[in-house]
Amino acid sequence: QAWTAGAKIYWDDTNKRTTNVATSNTLIGVATEAVAGGAGDTIGRVRLNGSF
Repeated sequence: QAWTAGAKIYWDDTNKRTTNVATSNTLIGVATEAVAGGAGDTIGRVRLNGSF
């Protein structure tokens, strides 16, 4: 999944992973750098925020 820097990132508890899809997921922070979203892109950097 591709992310842009500054994109809101959510926790998908059903699939146990982060996502940029808001539907039924919990906001955890924002992406600090872009991720291309290719098969080899399995790590993304997120600034966590404890209060939204």
